Amino acid sequence: SDLTVTYSQPVIDYLDGITLLQHRAGRGIDSIRSIGTVRGFSPVAWTDRIEDGTITLVQSDSFLSLVKLVLRGRVDAIYANVDVVAHLFSQQPEFVSEKTPLVFDQSLPHDRGSYRLATLDQESIILEFNEWMELNSELIEQLKAEYFGSSRP
Repeated sequence: SDLTVTYSQPVIDYLDGITLLQHRAGRGIDSIRSIGTVRGFSPVAWTDRIEDGTITLVQSDSFLSLVKLVLRGRVDAIYANVDVVAHLFSQQPEFVSEKTPLVFDQSLPHDRGSYRLATLDQESIILEFNEWMELNSELIEQLKAEYFGSSRP
């Protein structure tokens, strides 16, 4: 049987990419030999290089462990959602000190998209949600500004 998925309008945009030591930023794709990710997170923009062995993928249960691996030079970079990285860094300012600044490198492969609600059999809920988002667009923008700020690349 064919399944029809109904999607909502975009709820929020996402950007997943490479965070690395600032002095390594802008060196190009060939400078990256190893990437760390949180277990279960797929570095979609780097799949081909991981599959062909050009890049080694290191997974960890802890994002903070990945940061330590980058700071110690055990992995070249972390592939993660930039908003999650920014939030975690705001909670752990020692990881973004002037001595060892970590930055998002937009020049390297990254993945951009939007999160949406989806359903197989509750289309009416999606339609109601879309209408609610339209009617509450100002509130939604306020919440995005409050929780994500305006510093997104």
